[in-house]
Amino acid sequence: KAVASVVLGTHQQERKDTLAAFAEHWLTAREVRPASITHYRIELDKYLIPQLGKLRLQEIRSSRVSAALTAWRKTGLAARQIRALHQRLRSILALAVHEHIVTMNVAMDVALPRQSQSEMQVWTPQQLAQFLATIAGDDMASLWHVYALTGLRRGEAIGLQWSDLDLKGGTLAVRRQSV
Repeated sequence: KAVASVVLGTHQQERKDTLAAFAEHWLTAREVRPASITHYRIELDKYLIPQLGKLRLQEIRSSRVSAALTAWRKTGLAARQIRALHQRLRSILALAVHEHIVTMNVAMDVALPRQSQSEMQVWTPQQLAQFLATIAGDDMASLWHVYALTGLRRGEAIGLQWSDLDLKGGTLAVRRQSV
């Protein structure tokens, strides 16, 4: 049987890596921004490792993944975040498949929760005026005004520099973002 698995290309190494240990390897193997690594670390430590971290990679079944998704849903986690956690798990297991530790990515066979399409709630002009009047003395009032009047995301607003502002032309250029 062992020889046949090598010939067929389905041989997997006999390793005792847990998901927690292999997730560390996955994290260091990623070529992403440091902010992404920080974000992934939080997701791993808060959600993935407590639910599945003690399992050896070969012990993880789609039923265990489904149970983790259900548990996250019961805690009130949004479908979007559950989908993101599932994507991290799929990526970790894809690396395990690539390194011949497991033969298949069991996370691929799991049904994901539907994302609700809720309509965005926006303030009325009166509500915005009230908010801006309320924060008038705040140290961050200028930043709140930029948010309110431009629609910039947090990272875009924080990444602004004076050179991005053209007072004569009345424009603001978004050239970078900060985390």
